[in-house]
Amino acid sequence: MIKLLDLLKEIQWLTKSYDLAAKYYFPFTPEVVKMLKGGEKIKSFHITSFEKLNQLKSLEGTKKSISTFTRNKSKGLYKNLGAHWNHGVLCYLEGDKVFKSTSDILTIPDDTGRRWIKFNDPGSTVNAGSIQSKFEKFMIYNNIGILRDEILKANLEKDFSKEMNIKRDVYLKEYLKLATEFARIHSNEILTKLGGEDLEDDELSDTDEVVLNNIKLLDCAYSDEATPEEVQLINKTFPGEKIPVPINTEKTYGIVDNFIKTRQ
Repeated sequence: MIKLLDLLKEIQWLTKSYDLAAKYYFPFTPEVVKMLKGGEKIKSFHITSFEKLNQLKSLEGTKKSISTFTRNKSKGLYKNLGAHWNHGVLCYLEGDKVFKSTSDILTIPDDTGRRWIKFNDPGSTVNAGSIQSKFEKFMIYNNIGILRDEILKANLEKDFSKEMNIKRDVYLKEYLKLATEFARIHSNEILTKLGGEDLEDDELSDTDEVVLNNIKLLDCAYSDEATPEEVQLINKTFPGEKIPVPINTEKTYGIVDNFIKTRQ
């Protein structure tokens, strides 16, 4: 089940692509997105902080992706705003769909903004372990394992020599090509399992997950404890409605819940 802190993760691209590839994560490359029927315009929600708002704004119109949600059934998102949202912003935005799941699938970003997933992540409610097994066997069958082992060893020893970095680039290029081929072969199964189409309502996590790129910010709800400078930033960042939310009061839940429901 998704945790509140997972929803509140800031926009950070810290993990290197080759690290995720070495751990058999699956990448949402542009080719894979097309196969998985991405590209349609979707409006959804994302939580960030005032400190990260400029960074979020800089993503408008780019291919860097963010994780958003369209459904939330956890009152914990609202009850603890004083602790988690002390200088926070609930953003309403639109963008091009990279992938959408009825449950949270715990995608993570790499250092380029590309999203990756581990099909059998224990924190996810989707039942996609069978795909992860097939994916790893597919990669091993295509002789990518030897170079992978070398990269894992180099990462552990912090070997970032020119020679080793060339090998990382070669590995990543081949890995992305093979992942695209795997998606072509198993696209229907990936859509069914990752999309959560085989889950019952009581098996769904508190939120869905919608990965978007080419985003455009629209409206927001934000902490009424914002400073004058932060309010000025809000006015500059969002062209639409901007709603201040009293923190940790009886009114908090109703205001934020109404903000979401009137935009679903």
